[in-house]
Amino acid sequence: MMWVRLDDRFPSHRKIALLSDAAFRLHVSALCWSAEHLTDGRIGDRELPLVARVRSLKATARR
Repeated sequence: MMWVRLDDRFPSHRKIALLSDAAFRLHVSALCWSAEHLTDGRIGDRELPLVARVRSLKATARR
C-alpha cells in the first residue's frame, strides 16, 4: 500500500484554497490514484473517470 503525504497547510495554500469543491476532490483523488497505481502523476484519459466521480471532468480539470 502506498501513501500520499499532504502538508497540514495543504487546504489553505493559495493554489488549493481557490479550487471549487469538485476540483479539490479531483486533485486529491488524482494524487491518491497516482500513488496507488505508481503512475508518477500520469493518468490516462480512459482512467480519468475512475479517479473521481465528478460530473464534468474536463470543466473541473480546467479550473
